[in-house]
Amino acid sequence: MMVNTAVSVLILAYNHEKYIEETLKGVVKQKTDFKFECYVHDDASTDSTQEIIQSYAEAYPDIIKPYFQKENQFSLGVKPLTKFIYPLLKSKYVAYCEGDDYWTDELKLSKQVSYLENNPQYSFCCHDVNIIFEEGVPVKRSFYQKPKDGGFNVKFIDEFLNHFIATPTIVAKKDLILNIPVNDNLVSGDIYTLLYLLSHADGYYMQDKMAVKRRNPGGMTLNKTYREKADVGRYRLWKEVLHFAPVQIKPLVRTKIAEYDRLFIKSQKSTPFSEMIKILYQAINNDPYWFVGLSSSRKRRLISQIKG
Repeated sequence: MMVNTAVSVLILAYNHEKYIEETLKGVVKQKTDFKFECYVHDDASTDSTQEIIQSYAEAYPDIIKPYFQKENQFSLGVKPLTKFIYPLLKSKYVAYCEGDDYWTDELKLSKQVSYLENNPQYSFCCHDVNIIFEEGVPVKRSFYQKPKDGGFNVKFIDEFLNHFIATPTIVAKKDLILNIPVNDNLVSGDIYTLLYLLSHADGYYMQDKMAVKRRNPGGMTLNKTYREKADVGRYRLWKEVLHFAPVQIKPLVRTKIAEYDRLFIKSQKSTPFSEMIKILYQAINNDPYWFVGLSSSRKRRLISQIKG
């Protein structure tokens, strides 16, 4: 049995009055033989989200630790976890959940912490998930496309090729989380985090479905402002990932960066000619094989070599 706090659960909430109670219920019902706490960051909600969080903080003071903002930090370009919550953590592991998702297995934390304690070579543990598509959201038969069935080791190349790990399923080593390089990119933070963890060690994917991921019209990735920033954000993301990507995968990351270089050349018609030439040079430098029509075949060869 762990005496000190083993897990810090981190929840980001904003105008989640329809969902936040179910999210918090999934946390407080966890059965463990170790201590855990839950930091709930509310980004200045304008509905009753804060009141619901406060009621749970009063009912479960040893677990629920609310952090209320008076001004929306996301709109200011601030990363709430990095700036406000991470400095408070004293646990060994960090678990994540969004304010509109929820956990369904009361042994979720216990199973994942036990696995990581018995297999310290892994940087994180995650698991399978159920998806709920709410009204107004296009339904995808297979939203998260896993590279394998059952339980398996997750490698950097797996997440690089296909983002298939849902945020509410992650339990990771806190020391690695706190060492993630700080950047100003607010897009695809979960992918950035996972790739950083996987640059240090494999993760492990459990086949248990212990959480529900909601897809709703108010979700961040369906937000119009978010989508408009997505291409520029992902371009920055891959340039940042290049710094810590494994050596054998760096050529693939450069290829990804070049794809966005070419996208910007096509989409930014009003960009000055000199700037266009600069972007074109970057694209060719990052992926010279594209210029001679061999980019796709080279990518397939690199992936085959990496996967063995």
